[in-house]
Amino acid sequence: IGELALLIPSERALTAIAETECRLMTVSRTVVKRALVQFPETAMRVQKMLSGRLTELNAGLSAVAGMLEEIDRSS
Repeated sequence: IGELALLIPSERALTAIAETECRLMTVSRTVVKRALVQFPETAMRVQKMLSGRLTELNAGLSAVAGMLEEIDRSS
């Protein structure tokens, strides 16, 4: 669960619970990487999505840094 886990080996600290009966499929990193090589337009879409997330994360971190600086100044 989560496309980032398909690209970067890491342990996920999340749990998903299905609300209805469902069938799941496991997709290995190897298969995903091979598919991204074979379908470069999909690789570009994934890159664009991840770039957007990083941009949002950076903006959020900058906002938090500003808040911490303000707290530090007022102390």
